[in-house]
Amino acid sequence: MKCFKSALYVFMLLFIFMLIFLPLSSSADPLDNWHQRISPTTNTLWGVTYGNNTLVVAGGNVGEEATILMSIDGGNKWISPAYVGSPYAYWLYNVCYGYDIFVAVGTYGKILTSSDGSGWFLQKSGTYDDLYAVNCRKFILAVGAHGTMDIASTDGTSWSLSPVPQTNDLLGITCPNSGACVAVGSNGTISNSSVNVSEVVPGNRTVV
Repeated sequence: MKCFKSALYVFMLLFIFMLIFLPLSSSADPLDNWHQRISPTTNTLWGVTYGNNTLVVAGGNVGEEATILMSIDGGNKWISPAYVGSPYAYWLYNVCYGYDIFVAVGTYGKILTSSDGSGWFLQKSGTYDDLYAVNCRKFILAVGAHGTMDIASTDGTSWSLSPVPQTNDLLGITCPNSGACVAVGSNGTISNSSVNVSEVVPGNRTVV
């Protein structure tokens, strides 16, 4: 009888444990668990994007070369592909994916594009100002120092500067599927396009 009571007590404890802890573990958010991955570089990494089943990271800093990494297995293994550019001449702040191309932007007006994240090509931006952010949603649009705004054709090979009524650095840009594009920057700067994105054909520089 004593053994039966002991077994029943253990069973009840296990049952209570399952009621308390198993629902929590089964409903745990996958974003609660992060894993450190091996990086092929020690350079500063600024931006990351996803497209065409590929993750792409852009970076670099003072004393470092422009850096691009890519992963095709969900971020477990990273490689550093070849790209066009002179080492230590510039670095990259941001990268995005849209219209079947990756676009990376950085210092001295540098813009690089790639169709697969592996082979990169330097484009003529028309500016030497640093470019801090780039949007590839609805429009391919880069922003940077001194209010610089650079708009591209949908293939990312033709860029034209757009006048912006302020000279503060622009550090971020987004273009929703509907509504106006919004750029933000230093000194509390918020600048939005004069028309709704949905009213303009992609690649048309009259958006701002």
